[in-house]
Amino acid sequence: MLFVKHEDLLPSLEKQGLVKVEDELGLIRFEFNPDVEVCAYHIQDPTSRVLPFPDAVISQRSKDSLPETLDHLLSRIHLNEVLVIPAGVWKDVMNCVAYDMAKDEDWGEIDAIVAMHLNTRNALAVPRSETRILIELVQALFKNATEPRQDITLVSEDRSVFFEIFGDGAISLTCVSTLADEINRTLEQLA
Repeated sequence: MLFVKHEDLLPSLEKQGLVKVEDELGLIRFEFNPDVEVCAYHIQDPTSRVLPFPDAVISQRSKDSLPETLDHLLSRIHLNEVLVIPAGVWKDVMNCVAYDMAKDEDWGEIDAIVAMHLNTRNALAVPRSETRILIELVQALFKNATEPRQDITLVSEDRSVFFEIFGDGAISLTCVSTLADEINRTLEQLA
C-alpha cells in the first residue's frame, strides 16, 4: 500500500465524471457531474442519521454486517485498486481506528507510512490483494467513529464508482448506471 496525493488523482476521477466537493464543515466529499447517469444505493443501520441521496435504493443492515456487505460489493465490482480518502485528514481517522488496527500485524507496516500523512487527505491505495485490511479498517471505523471528520470515501481509477463510509453506520454507493445490475444482484444475495 502507498499514498497518492489526492490532488494528483482528481484529473483521472474527473474523466469518470467524479467531482470533489467541500462541504460547509470543510470535509471532502465526491459527487458525479449532473450529466452522468448514475444509480445510488444507501445501506444503513437503522440507527444511522445519515440522509440518503435522492432516489437512492435504501437497504437496512445491522452496523456489524456492513463491513461484510462492503467486502461483497468490492469483490463483485472487481476493482484492481481502491483509493481511500478521508473526509477530514488521516489524523481524524487514525484517532478512531488506531487501537483496533494495532492488533493486525500487516497494519503495523502501513501505520508507519500513515504517520507521515496524518495531516493530509492523500489517498491510501489499497490493491485488491489487501482488501482484508481495508475491511478491518472499516470495522474499526464503525465501532469507534464519533464524528463526520472520521468518514472515508473509496474511489477507483478503474471504474466510475464511489463509496462513502459513514462512521455512524451507513454506506452510500454511487455508480454509473452500467454497474447497477451487478450491485442489485449482490444486494439481493445478501438480503
